[in-house]
Amino acid sequence: MTRYSRRQVLHAGGAGCVLGLLTACTLQSDGPVTFLSLNIAKIQAYAQAGYNFSQMLLSIPVVAQQLGEAGCTFVKTVGLNINTALDALIATAGGALTVSYNNASVKTAFQSILSDIQMLVSQAANILNTEDKSDSASQKIQIALTAAQTIVSLMLAMIRSSVGAKAVQRTMDEHEALHYLGVDCPA
Repeated sequence: MTRYSRRQVLHAGGAGCVLGLLTACTLQSDGPVTFLSLNIAKIQAYAQAGYNFSQMLLSIPVVAQQLGEAGCTFVKTVGLNINTALDALIATAGGALTVSYNNASVKTAFQSILSDIQMLVSQAANILNTEDKSDSASQKIQIALTAAQTIVSLMLAMIRSSVGAKAVQRTMDEHEALHYLGVDCPA
């Protein structure tokens, strides 16, 4: 009977997690060049979740008050930028179910969506750090923040896993995060 060390089991489990995250992308090699194909439905869901997160932040009075007029305008603009980048990515896809991440316009749009959601996460984290953690608004912000951080982790895993990077740890599963941010999980 073969005995496995704890380290071997954890390493294999980690690899299994990375493979589970790859449902949104596939890898293809053509000689020394590796192409990463991204699932359009997943990216649409993640972008919609990011947009919904921006709207959720604006709908919480405490957040809007702390952001001030300039901060609210910034969050609105970032939400619109997510939609604009998604529209550009979909236009590039031309109705295809997958797109190549190696395509410059796809990469730019994807990175734009990702960085915009990361900016929103940063804004929410800053607000949460200055808020009293006991009230219900702070709890709502915390859950939304956790969901948005999960979306960021999933997006990072889509592209990082292709180059052998370690899996990104997340605190919610994909379905839970998308559901909280008002998006149906694509198949």
